[in-house]
Amino acid sequence: MGQAERHFKSLAFALLLTAAAGSAVAQAPSTAPVAKSAAARAQIEALITRIEAQQDLRFIRNGRSYSAAQAAEFLRRKWPAQCATVQTVEQFIDQCASQSSTTGKPYEIRQGNQTRTAGVVLREWAGSSVR
Repeated sequence: MGQAERHFKSLAFALLLTAAAGSAVAQAPSTAPVAKSAAARAQIEALITRIEAQQDLRFIRNGRSYSAAQAAEFLRRKWPAQCATVQTVEQFIDQCASQSSTTGKPYEIRQGNQTRTAGVVLREWAGSSVR
């Protein structure tokens, strides 16, 4: 057997091993987080819709004030981009809607003369206990 034939056989063997490994990986159970349930997605969207519907709401993010519509748009973009693994509305509030992932500063919600942290307000709106 010549050198070219040995090289060809080793390449063919390597390809077979790669294909077999790929097949085993494809059949192995996924370690990725389970997708959010339809109920959780609906709760998160309902919370964002509630923010959007508040005419007197100002959303304070990193020292800048945004309208309710801008806040809702921001959270809808942030959700899949940075918070795709959340499983519950509570996790969404804690991990996505309570503080800046860039600066760590808490978001605030101003309504009328009252300004409170977004996490507290959103947990109340979601029907969760205030932490």
